[in-house]
Amino acid sequence: MRTYERMIGNDKYQFRLTAGAQKALEKRFGVTGLQLILESAANAERMTAILAASANYKGNENPTVDGEMIYDLLVDDGIAGEDGFFEISLGIAVASGIMNETNAGKTMEAIAKAVEETYASLDPTGEKDAEAAEN
Repeated sequence: MRTYERMIGNDKYQFRLTAGAQKALEKRFGVTGLQLILESAANAERMTAILAASANYKGNENPTVDGEMIYDLLVDDGIAGEDGFFEISLGIAVASGIMNETNAGKTMEAIAKAVEETYASLDPTGEKDAEAAEN
């Protein structure tokens, strides 16, 4: 079975949203699988649901299938921000047939650019950094 593999701490996790898991999540949240993936990075409830469902496929050998625990382990492992969690969601989407790799890559590039532009707009001149360095 094709999966998205990721080391979290010292443990290897494999994630895959099976067709049954996708249908259950779509019914639970009232959106398509693609919408769920695209909205998950900014919504902890959806992200933890995706993590739990995708870690809990038949025959998995994951150390835990608890979505909230996996979320916290990812944070402990350095994943942060919408771009960090979006990368996880996209990996799961590709392994699950929700998106192809090309579209996932383009989507990640757009998200990374949007995040960069948002932070740059908070202080576009860099004056605050210069003032802090002087003091």
